[in-house]
Amino acid sequence: EKVVAPTISSFTTSKTSPQVVGTQVVLIAKATGTGTLKYRFRVGTANGNSSLIQDYSTSNLAVWNANYVGTKVLYLDVKDSNGKVTTKTISYVIK
Repeated sequence: EKVVAPTISSFTTSKTSPQVVGTQVVLIAKATGTGTLKYRFRVGTANGNSSLIQDYSTSNLAVWNANYVGTKVLYLDVKDSNGKVTTKTISYVIK
């Protein structure tokens, strides 16, 4: 049996970029894959540093408090029951 990583069909935000600093943004993931999927949400900067918004859980939603100005990279990691991970990113501007 071929082991297939999860497929992320969409990674969206409740408010469109750009937003002002201090905005609460809900991140919404839609994915399919093997077994129970777990979702992790991170925020990073263009240089690759990232911090957790929400660690792996079965919730496909996370609330991000956008407290810093700049161009951010939002990361969605989806892990299936085989431990395979698929990542999708979106760019988001806070001003």
